[in-house]
Amino acid sequence: MPRKTVRLAPGPSLRAVGEAGGATGDDLDLCMAAVAGRADKAAFGRLVQHFAPRLIGFFVERGARRAEAETLTLETLEALWREAALYDPRRAALPTFVFVLARNLSLDRAGNDLAFLDAVGEAEAAPGEPLGPATAQLRAALEGGT
Repeated sequence: MPRKTVRLAPGPSLRAVGEAGGATGDDLDLCMAAVAGRADKAAFGRLVQHFAPRLIGFFVERGARRAEAETLTLETLEALWREAALYDPRRAALPTFVFVLARNLSLDRAGNDLAFLDAVGEAEAAPGEPLGPATAQLRAALEGGT
């Protein structure tokens, strides 16, 4: 069965979702079951209303600019739609599942940034050096070094 992809457009609607009322854990689990079972777009909309502002805050707290946080949020929500059938409420709470998706996405993004730095570093490196000095410093900073 081919996967359906839902594209969420960034814009005012994403910024305004935080104004909606909060949902209980049971409500969210029922919404997730509806998304997983029958690709219920209305139930997914409730999940978006609940998680979008929290995901944006999650990414901003980790240093993303607002626009980048919104993009990462959209990508996380798209992954949630695609991976809905994998969610098992007996193994983890829904917020845990969502934020693991978000964390993995941010780690993938950071890994891609480090791979890019490695490629740039090879271009600037002197013969016999694996990385140029500037790239080595940037890589150390991104990895949490000094």
